[in-house]
Amino acid sequence: MLRPDAPPVELYAGSLIVEPVVSSWLGGRQLASGIPVVSGSFAKTVTMAEPERLELVVPRFGADGTDWLPRSADAPLARYGQVLDVALKVTDPVTDRSWTVRLGRCRIQEVKGAGADVRVSGVGLMARLEGHGIGKPSVPGRGATLASEVRRLVAPTGLEVWVDPALADRAIPEDVSWGANRMETLLDLVKAWPARMRSDVDGRVLFLPPLAEDVRPVTTLTDGSGGTVVEAPIEDSRDGIYNHVIVRGKDADKNGNPTFQVEEAATWGPFSVRTYDTETAPVVTSELVRSQSTAREVAKAELVKALSTARVLPVIHAPDYRLDVDVPVEVITHNPRSGVDVHEWGYVVGVDIPLTAGDGDMRTDVGVFR
Repeated sequence: MLRPDAPPVELYAGSLIVEPVVSSWLGGRQLASGIPVVSGSFAKTVTMAEPERLELVVPRFGADGTDWLPRSADAPLARYGQVLDVALKVTDPVTDRSWTVRLGRCRIQEVKGAGADVRVSGVGLMARLEGHGIGKPSVPGRGATLASEVRRLVAPTGLEVWVDPALADRAIPEDVSWGANRMETLLDLVKAWPARMRSDVDGRVLFLPPLAEDVRPVTTLTDGSGGTVVEAPIEDSRDGIYNHVIVRGKDADKNGNPTFQVEEAATWGPFSVRTYDTETAPVVTSELVRSQSTAREVAKAELVKALSTARVLPVIHAPDYRLDVDVPVEVITHNPRSGVDVHEWGYVVGVDIPLTAGDGDMRTDVGVFR
């Protein structure tokens, strides 16, 4: 859904005052607050290995004389585990009312001193799941469930876990074992649940229900009068686009055939198998999928996930701090020759938010498939 801490839609037509609010933390200790920012951006995508990306330009010397170039392991902008908490203070100059829009927490990945500036790059905290390997293959404990297992697997990284109560939990078979890659294991669990894995502004790992096939937009992006600019994709290809999903049971009968199989195909929209032809995704098999009903839920979720990134429209627009990944939106594009508006629905798959007024427009990538 839309960010709850952002200004309401009616204020974006005016001139909002935006100030970045950045603090640095190492463990539970705050190293600095009010870090000055010359320019920067905060990007978020549905890509799991690196869902958030932060770019900052900080003045080498602050107004109070602080030298922000890191020269020790506990300097605020050093890359020894320092985490930057990033927010925007957005103020309506008419009413003087302010909102603090939390964007997220990023671990500093790279620092470069460049003349009068210090350039900082950071990644979201879920990068810990990618970097923290599992020492040896492990098995779930007796009585383990999907929810208890994701908590166990995430715990060594120091990240908190929140499981949406709407997700139906179930037991994990005792004959299941995991490999040494923590992120891959979690993604396998998520796929077989089925669920979405996301991070929130506090760096927690969230496990959420899959996106619904029935898109219900909560806001509109348009290139019409008073609207935004919708850019057409520069390149378009069928490569890697799927509209047909097969989920099979891992067990086989005496003839070697899977004990059950479920198929889901797009029968509507531009990727319908009736017009687009059938493009089948790699077959899904999992030790955790052991019933026809679970396989069907997995197939539905995998189809929506495939379609939500099959056609991505980059939308360049004035910043709208309500937008986040997975928000259902309507994109309206106007054909000047025919005079016809095209209405398409889909989910936000990426946002790139400027941190200062001088950083220009915001970019929102929308996967449209309806």
